Amino acid sequence: MLDKVYKYIIENKMINNGDSIILGVSGGADSMCLLVILNELKKYIDMDLHVVHIEHGIRGQESLEDALFVKENCEKLGVSFKQYSYDVIKLAKKEGLTTEEMGRKLRYEAFYEALKEYKAEKIAVAHNMNDNCETVFLNMTRGSGLKGIHGIVPKRDNIIRPLLCLERSDIEKYLKEKNIDYRTDSTNLSEDYSRNKIRLNVIPELNKVNEKLCRHVFDLSETVRKQEAFIEKNMMEIVADCVKFEKNAAIIDLKKTPGLDEFIFSEMILYLIGEVAKSRKDISRKHVEIVMDLCLKKTGKSVELPYGISARKEYDYLIIEKKIKELKNLIKNVEIELEIKENQPKMLLNGAFKWEIIKKTSDYVISKEKYIKDFDADKIQGKLVLRNRKSGDFIYIDDKGHKKKLKDYFINEKVPRTQRDEILLLARGNEIIWIIGMRSTANMKVGEDTKNILRISYRKKDI
Repeated sequence: MLDKVYKYIIENKMINNGDSIILGVSGGADSMCLLVILNELKKYIDMDLHVVHIEHGIRGQESLEDALFVKENCEKLGVSFKQYSYDVIKLAKKEGLTTEEMGRKLRYEAFYEALKEYKAEKIAVAHNMNDNCETVFLNMTRGSGLKGIHGIVPKRDNIIRPLLCLERSDIEKYLKEKNIDYRTDSTNLSEDYSRNKIRLNVIPELNKVNEKLCRHVFDLSETVRKQEAFIEKNMMEIVADCVKFEKNAAIIDLKKTPGLDEFIFSEMILYLIGEVAKSRKDISRKHVEIVMDLCLKKTGKSVELPYGISARKEYDYLIIEKKIKELKNLIKNVEIELEIKENQPKMLLNGAFKWEIIKKTSDYVISKEKYIKDFDADKIQGKLVLRNRKSGDFIYIDDKGHKKKLKDYFINEKVPRTQRDEILLLARGNEIIWIIGMRSTANMKVGEDTKNILRISYRKKDI
């Protein structure tokens, strides 16, 4: 079995000569096997081993005995040992996570902390074929796509899994032959956890149909990973062509997607939701399907997704975005009177307005900057107000007095409905003087007869 693991390590380029490796060792059969085998393989690969043990504070004395057991075995093997202790149940409640999720989060935080302390290159964990089988079935129950079926990968970034090529029965047989003791975590026998239900009930029943179940699922996972790599390569070419990424959002140009294979399109949607959410956990095929359905609906329709994500159709675009409440609060419900006679800047909201009245000279040139507008100062009567839109708002579109409802202007310019209440306006009553960053009124343009110019600028700050 030593040769099998060695070959798997070499094939997947897991360990290089001179590597320093953090080993996650709980004291159970899998992690004890990992410790013993990697220690044996030091004869063939030049590497340093550093064991990290996590005491979760869940099983009382039993948990403390596990820690002592691992420490004593490390001393026998001459391997360094470091223990981290946490109150997982308390921390899970505080962060709103399950104990499983919190335990995993803390384990990897500890591994990476040790990685820095020991200046190590890799983190080795003891997942095996059975773990992969459990993961695949667990993901399938959640409605996963290819990402779930591809299971546990042998290597991701600096995390390696040297025992993934072994079944749990192989591991237990090896430990018995070598007379190596190990601990049994009593929580692994509890059916309170979804993974345990699959391990204790589902897989044993399927093994009665075919005892090579875990091996076949492992082979399936490897095949799916190769297929997925091919699909992803093609999908990313499409993403580069028709998707624009903005802060907390992905915008799909639907004009470029007709004729696109439905499966590739669905994989792209799944990928984009994951990118915006920064996680794919709990994102199922159902979520992908309801987003795809938006493409057939009228503009303005939207759906809610996990992690505060929403998807909406705006004309020829499908927008997947994460809601940023803080940003919306900054630019909604605004109504501020401007004292134009004061030639000084005024800080407002997430930017700065500055205005000044200047004399028109013979060398005057109208500014073409998006956030700078010039008006005939003598045509401005009454107070100007910086605000959001109101019912009845309009803007003059030419010097003949023709005007257009602000609502119609937004529709013609294909401004998303979700943004219309957040756009800043400079207004006099219901007359819009300037739609900030967009159009200004034709009723107060600088002309040949203009003597005094009101120049207003808006400098937008990064949030």
